[in-house]
Amino acid sequence: MKTKGFVILVLSLISCGDSTYTGKVVEVTSKWANGNVQEERVHLKGDTVEVISYYDNFKIKTRGMVVNIDGSDLKIGSWYTYYPDGMKWSHNSFSNGITDGKYQTWHPNGAIRISGNYSNGYETGVWQFSDSTGIVVREFDATPG
Repeated sequence: MKTKGFVILVLSLISCGDSTYTGKVVEVTSKWANGNVQEERVHLKGDTVEVISYYDNFKIKTRGMVVNIDGSDLKIGSWYTYYPDGMKWSHNSFSNGITDGKYQTWHPNGAIRISGNYSNGYETGVWQFSDSTGIVVREFDATPG
């Protein structure tokens, strides 16, 4: 009886680390010369894929989702870009490959550099540009009309 319990425990532990049980399949699409992953694609439900690219030091460079429509990958949702040290550099939102929603970039010290919004691929609303201390140095309203 102890052997049967041990086998069940081992099988449970093995299945926890297996990506097929979570529905996710990780595909490494390129590597750096040093062997580190340069880009990987995490296949989620349906045609949705999370795309993650890395610097050669294995810090994340970009991260976001795509959906494959008619053979083309279209960005969806939030996309993030990072500095080589891991600090956030930018955030952009997409809807079927078109910029749509909040847009922000940051200075290397973490202060917001640019803040604005897109609507269906076009800048809209108030955009602000700040220096590295957070002081707004330029502002304009990009609302059409």
